Amino acid sequence: MELELSPLANEQVQFGDRVVRLEARDPVALVGAALRRTDEFLVMCGWCKRIPLPDSRRVEVEEAVRVLKLFSLAAMTRLSHSICLECSKRFEEPVE
Repeated sequence: MELELSPLANEQVQFGDRVVRLEARDPVALVGAALRRTDEFLVMCGWCKRIPLPDSRRVEVEEAVRVLKLFSLAAMTRLSHSICLECSKRFEEPVE
């Protein structure tokens, strides 16, 4: 998705969004109240949905599950999200 923020009068903000592309994906059970969790956090970019690996690569969820062997752990890591540097830089670029 693409998100557009526009300043309005009286310090208000207008939000706009559009779907850039759709991808068919098999469900991955990373969330759910029934899952046991560790105290460690796995941080996913809220925009591109990629997850950082220990070797500094950022990969799609399916690849991260495979490489980090998330489903073979006794307990799943906690999940959080942020905006990765790459997506953050795109946000700073002027829109033409």
